[in-house]
Amino acid sequence: MTFTNKLQSFGIIPLYKDGKEILTVIVKHKQGHWGLPKGTPDPGEGPLKTALRELKEETGIEEVELVKDISFKERYHFSQAGRNFSKEVIYYLGWVKDRPKEAVPFDDIVEIKWLPLPAARKSLTYPEAREILRQIESYLKLSKLSK
Repeated sequence: MTFTNKLQSFGIIPLYKDGKEILTVIVKHKQGHWGLPKGTPDPGEGPLKTALRELKEETGIEEVELVKDISFKERYHFSQAGRNFSKEVIYYLGWVKDRPKEAVPFDDIVEIKWLPLPAARKSLTYPEAREILRQIESYLKLSKLSK
């Protein structure tokens, strides 16, 4: 099978320290699957601007302190309406000081949840997204050890 239609999306994985736990947010789409906040660029919009806009639209988070020099890539393939797609998603990592208590669902998003990283990973529908959170958990453990 040839995947000739290439797509790219961008997102930010928000982290919030709640005591000793680190929480992140996952979003439920109208189609019923749980994923990470992300989206495609508007015309003329760069990767980071896209990621920040999508984070605000899907979760209500407006302020995030990005972790410099780190990103995570998710790649997967799918078919839709008889066409084959190859998609790459680049996620940035960011810390939030305040997490919105409630977010108004936007467009394709019907629910959001703040969960500890391990629970969030287990709640995600697709293995590629679960792998992104596994990589982030490993990164956070390593960065704590190096301090």
